Amino acid sequence: MEPLFLSLDQGGSASRALVFDARGRELAAARIDVGDRRPQTGWVEQDPDAVANSLRHAAEAALEFLDDDDRDRVRACGLC
Repeated sequence: MEPLFLSLDQGGSASRALVFDARGRELAAARIDVGDRRPQTGWVEQDPDAVANSLRHAAEAALEFLDDDDRDRVRACGLC
């Protein structure tokens, strides 16, 4: 069976998870917003636990779109 790949992207306002097949076709996607604090002008802070949790929740949400057999085909994950 063809492998699937999970890609995680953590940006300034959200974490995203996408699942691709070996040909690069997107099979599933999810986005979880991440809050920030602006304690003073020009500063932006994010809680590291909130960032980590948003990545986990995004991955779980994207994988929910797949059936059990497809979830078992996920062979690698990358974070950017």
